[in-house]
Amino acid sequence: MILFLFIWWNFTDKEFPIKQAESLERPIFFVGTNTGCPHCKGLPEMLMEFSETVGSKSKVIFTNINCGKTRFCKKHGFRGVPFFGLVRGTNQRYWGKTYASKPNEWASYLSSTIGSIAEQTNGLGERQFNQLQTGGTHFYLQINNSSPNLLKHFQHISAMYRGYDCTFSFSLADVSETKLTAVFSHLCQKSIIIYSPSQIEFFVQQNLRSNFHHYDYAELEEEMKTRPVVLYVVDDFRNGQTPYSLKVLFGNSCNNVSYGWAAANLDTWVLESTKMEKQGESFIVGFNKAKGCMKITTQRAEDAIKDRFIESLLQGENCQSIGKPEEMVRKQQKQNIVYIGSGIGLLGFLYFAYILRCSNAHKHE
Repeated sequence: MILFLFIWWNFTDKEFPIKQAESLERPIFFVGTNTGCPHCKGLPEMLMEFSETVGSKSKVIFTNINCGKTRFCKKHGFRGVPFFGLVRGTNQRYWGKTYASKPNEWASYLSSTIGSIAEQTNGLGERQFNQLQTGGTHFYLQINNSSPNLLKHFQHISAMYRGYDCTFSFSLADVSETKLTAVFSHLCQKSIIIYSPSQIEFFVQQNLRSNFHHYDYAELEEEMKTRPVVLYVVDDFRNGQTPYSLKVLFGNSCNNVSYGWAAANLDTWVLESTKMEKQGESFIVGFNKAKGCMKITTQRAEDAIKDRFIESLLQGENCQSIGKPEEMVRKQQKQNIVYIGSGIGLLGFLYFAYILRCSNAHKHE
C-alpha cells in the first residue's frame, strides 16, 4: 500500500486555522470556485485527480474552496472565480495566487514555489548580495561531507521559507564545524555553529528579513520585540533612492538595529503610526520598544547619520511615544471593552452567588 503525501482535504472554516498553522511544512494548494460559476465546472475534480496522480512526491494539501459557502474568500480579499491559491504561513502577504488551470501548469507552479532552492557555491558572492534587495535574508551554510543530515535539513528549510524572499546557499568544505550565516547586507552578517537540525529552523525564523525588507505592520511589531527598527519611508515605492538611502543608514552597523522601508502610498499604517502627512517627501522613522521611543526625521540619510539619529534612538533620547495605526487602536479598544464587560459579568455572577449563599444560610438558621 502506498501512502500518499499529497492529500485531499474537504475544506471547512473551522479546520482552516489548524491547517494554516502547519502550512509552512504542508502548504495548501486550493481552487477557489462558486456553485454558479460555469468556468469552475470540473476544476475541483481535476485538482483531486491531480493530487492522487502526483501524491508521492510532496507534502502539499489540496482542497476546493467554494466561495459561496464560506467566509474565507471575502475575509482574505479574493475576488473573481475560478482562481488557484497557495497558503503558506500565517501572513497572507506571502501566499501565492495563480490562474493556471491545467495539471501540467499546476505541477510547474508548485515546482517553482515550494521546492528546495539551496544552491551549492564556492562562497558568498555578488549574486547573493544582490538578492538581498528582494527583502529576504540570505542564509549560507558551510558544511563538510560528513554531515549529510544537516545538509538535507537545510535544503528542506529552504523550501519552507523561500516564500519569504529568503535565499539559501551552501558550500562543501574541509571544515571542523558546521556554520550557518545570516547575511543582511554586505557588511552585516551573523553566524552560529550548528550541532542539530532544530537549530537551523530556529535561526532562520529569527532572521528572516534583510536590511532591505519592505515591512508591514505585523512584521514591524514582531521585529520590535527583539531589537530597534529603523525604516526609510518613501512617498512612492518606486523611488529609486530607497536602496542607496538604506545603505547609508545601516552603514557598518550590524545586529543592534533592523533596517527596512515602507511606502506612504501603500502602507497607510506608517502614516497613522507616525502622524505624518503624505506630503511628497521621504522621512526616516525609528522604533525602540525597550525605551518606548519613536524618532522621526525628514533629513536626508547622510544628515541623519551626522546628527546621531541611530545613537539617540538606541539611547531613547528626544523621543515621541510609539504610535499605532488607527485600525489597531480600534481593535485594542474593542478588545478592552470585551475584557471589561467580561469582568463586570464575572463580578455580577460572584455577587449573585454570594447573595444566594447568604440567603440559604439565613433560611437554615
